[in-house]
Amino acid sequence: MNPARGLTAPALFRLLEDCQSGDVLLVEDVDRLSRLKEDDWQWLKTLLRERQIRAVAVNVLTTWQT
Repeated sequence: MNPARGLTAPALFRLLEDCQSGDVLLVEDVDRLSRLKEDDWQWLKTLLRERQIRAVAVNVLTTWQT
């Protein structure tokens, strides 16, 4: 995995390495992802799209859509 420069999130990387296409990455609170710098956020979104992993935040109902 090739994270954007400066992104350090070992637990996130472990989860992403375990994810397979079609998996759902469930996060308790979206603020954990929204703290990322813009470049890191763009890299993460690209990675999720490419690997076809859905991110769902418990506190953001719109992410629950199928």
